[in-house]
Amino acid sequence: MCLSIAYKNKVAPENILMRNVVSAQYVNGCLQLTDLMERKLNVNGQIEFVHLTDDYMVIRTLEK
Repeated sequence: MCLSIAYKNKVAPENILMRNVVSAQYVNGCLQLTDLMERKLNVNGQIEFVHLTDDYMVIRTLEK
């Protein structure tokens, strides 16, 4: 099973947005992350980098 950690802007413990991410999709202009327990988090940002073998992604947040 491949579960990822989503980070805000850079990989650092204080920047974790969500652990155990199973999916990421754009919904109504926002990036929606869903974890193993089906909790959802909407982030105003875009995927900057996904590392498939190390199971993490970096999301560049957008200022409004």
